[in-house]
Amino acid sequence: MPASTTPVLPTDPGARKAWSYYVGKEAANKQYFSRMMGGEGSKSVIVKRTELQKGQGDEITTLITAKLQGAPRVGTERLEGTEKRITQFDTKIKIGLIREGVNVGSIMDEQRTGQQLGAIGREVLADWLAEYMEQFVHCHIAGDVGVGSCMTNVRGADGNFKKIEMPLLPIDEKHRMIGPAGNTAASALTDANVMTLTTLTVSARNKLSKMYGGINGASKIEKANVGGKSVFVACLPPEVMADLRNDIGDNGWVAWQNALVRNMGAKAGPFVEGGGMYDNMLVDETPCGTYLTGFGAGGAVTAARSFVMGAGAVAFAQGKKGLKDGLTVELEEDSDDRGHERVIHMKAIFDATRVHYKDMAHAMIAIDTGFTRAPGGDI
Repeated sequence: MPASTTPVLPTDPGARKAWSYYVGKEAANKQYFSRMMGGEGSKSVIVKRTELQKGQGDEITTLITAKLQGAPRVGTERLEGTEKRITQFDTKIKIGLIREGVNVGSIMDEQRTGQQLGAIGREVLADWLAEYMEQFVHCHIAGDVGVGSCMTNVRGADGNFKKIEMPLLPIDEKHRMIGPAGNTAASALTDANVMTLTTLTVSARNKLSKMYGGINGASKIEKANVGGKSVFVACLPPEVMADLRNDIGDNGWVAWQNALVRNMGAKAGPFVEGGGMYDNMLVDETPCGTYLTGFGAGGAVTAARSFVMGAGAVAFAQGKKGLKDGLTVELEEDSDDRGHERVIHMKAIFDATRVHYKDMAHAMIAIDTGFTRAPGGDI
């Protein structure tokens, strides 16, 4: 029997389970959107549903209750027969299985390098899963995978988004702004129509305020709880954030960051490097971006999509009882080439979707703008 059949993962069931927990927790905590996730009742941007961890089943329904509208009965006016009926709309989320594996090489590789192949494989899978979850959730919020080199972990062989069970939901026109003022025709957008302070503080604010009151048939948006503060959360791709910082100037940006620390204290930590706060809006830079073609004259302009969200904009669910703080992952080991090479593979059960109300996005708006390309022009 070849010596290379020696396992690279722990053989003790408890130790292997600990390694699996490590991958799930590291991935869940490293990925960008972890700072916006919370359980039921947390008023987080992304609500983690845990019902399917407690038993069988693969689908959860999220209910949104429409706000009451209309004048009351006054004085001796008859109330009976005029009561307003509660209306609810549902968003279903179905979970599914993902698997990934890594060939960590042979025992001779371990002998030659002096490195633990199992530990290396564990770290590589944790890093991959963190990036995958980050890109996966981003695409569900944006409603599109876009173009460019950012979303490599979620694209199938055809270049399109590779779903688990839930498809991407396009952004409806009532919850979409185009251009710095929010009212530019898609065909008229130019590269110069970039994100500005006014875009967020006036145009987006006006739209959010209408949603906040549930005006014009919109579902009522609530501010999200982030670090103990009630805020709207604006997520901007790197190029868009650069345009915004250029618009407000260095002194303006320092003031935003000071406001962030002043309002959130130690809990501002995850946001300090790329974020700032202005008028109870947390503005943060995403690691990646959604870039969309077909704008401008002849469809020659590429736009970058930012989004502003409140509480409960996204639902995330996972199966398998296990981690409360992280994603439940199972690690297993196998061999290739008649036991010569070792393969570590993982599996997890989860999915996500943007919450909808009357076929419209709930608790979020998308903002499509031009942007200043970084040197080299790649996105």
